[in-house]
Amino acid sequence: MSALPLLWALALCSPASAQTAAQAGANAAEPNAVEQVLAEFERVPLVAIGEQHRRAEVHEFLAALLAHPRFGRAVDDIVVEFGNALYQPLADRYVAGEDVPAAELRRIWRDTGQWLVWDSPLYEQFFAHVRALNLARPPEERVRVLLGDPPIDWAKVATAADYRRFAERDAFYAEVVEREVLEKDRRGLLVVGSMHLMRRGPLDRPLPGGAGVAALLEQHAPGALHVVWTLPAAAELASKLGFERAPAYRALGDDALGAQSYGVLVPASLLVLVDGEWKPLGEAKWPPMRAVVDALLWLGPEEHSVDPAPSIYREPEYERELRRRAPILKEVYGMDFLPELEELLAKSATTSK
Repeated sequence: MSALPLLWALALCSPASAQTAAQAGANAAEPNAVEQVLAEFERVPLVAIGEQHRRAEVHEFLAALLAHPRFGRAVDDIVVEFGNALYQPLADRYVAGEDVPAAELRRIWRDTGQWLVWDSPLYEQFFAHVRALNLARPPEERVRVLLGDPPIDWAKVATAADYRRFAERDAFYAEVVEREVLEKDRRGLLVVGSMHLMRRGPLDRPLPGGAGVAALLEQHAPGALHVVWTLPAAAELASKLGFERAPAYRALGDDALGAQSYGVLVPASLLVLVDGEWKPLGEAKWPPMRAVVDALLWLGPEEHSVDPAPSIYREPEYERELRRRAPILKEVYGMDFLPELEELLAKSATTSK
């Protein structure tokens, strides 16, 4: 995923429906789907799950996966997109059980190169859930959380040129996986936006924006990665693919479904230029599904976005820093980010009355 707008459209949910991942995780997934994902670690050292940002159902499944009694024996590391690698020592201390002041801890997800994406409470809850599970497990089954976003130090970023040094997000994430997981003969669960996990694109052309995480890992460590593609909450698509219950997991290797065009999975709203004409991306020539991803995960037709409380943007220091970052990001991406912040601030003012 690029810096900023979410690819998948996310529906808003009420506070009542936005359960924390830790609360909902224990009952979120049938053991079969969780155990099928865990079983992949018996074949490969890396399993990636495509995260649809801020979607509660994805984090409920992840919470159930992490809480499985065998998880700590099957997995050594979790590599996440939603953390600034500059703060790896801080993350290590926290998930190991040390007390870390909240203001320091928040820097892990607030100080990435992204704009507001990780402010959802789901990401803070993810770290807290791993920490709680580590404290309940024997030392040899405790896992490490590796931060996969480039180590940008915003205190030293004053211009677009300063920021661009940290723009190669996929390459950095893949380097973390190679250095900290593969080279140390460990096993890693990769949690990263779905679009980073496509091995190939349409029309036999390079992927937009260059090779993503999965394509890079395939180049450097062929056969080491198993990609689990999380389907959107589209009941019609699920029925077309043969999914009847959720959650459900389906490996594509020997499945006839894997021979179908990957274009079936592409949202109709995305367009691509074909012979001078803009067409839905799904209608372009795609490789078979199994050439792009290895398995499909269906989490049901519900799609709830857990958004941050707008009041966090009225924290003086955070608001000031976001206003400073906005023009830097605008110069890099050509988008004005301040209107989104202003809208959130206005919403906060309204709800506080």
